[in-house]
Amino acid sequence: MPLNVKMLAEFVADLQGIVPEPSRTLICRRLSALIATTLKKDDPDKYRRWLEHDRLVFARECELTCEDRWVPDDLHVEATELARFCDKWMSVEAFRLKNDPNADWQPISPEQNALRVTMINELKALAKRQ
Repeated sequence: MPLNVKMLAEFVADLQGIVPEPSRTLICRRLSALIATTLKKDDPDKYRRWLEHDRLVFARECELTCEDRWVPDDLHVEATELARFCDKWMSVEAFRLKNDPNADWQPISPEQNALRVTMINELKALAKRQ
């Protein structure tokens, strides 16, 4: 039975939604390598055409999404300590003097807010450099 590349591409495309995208991409790449190995043994002209053109057509027909930019299914992301610190201080709307626990809460003035925003932006810039 001859190798039906179109049918293999449809098979991989039909796995969408059933198999995670990284696995579909891996299946596509392994089938592509298998086809290349088969063609290399049987027909050097078809092998060369596969490498130059048909391999890309095959990958396109597999309908891969975000081939090299996938996110693992078990990824757990949470804010860094610096991000939590910045968020905490950006949400402060009032303050009272530390030396006077009986003092009334006062709103943050525009000057204090400008200083706070500048300091937090500098902290974020430092974090990006590290």
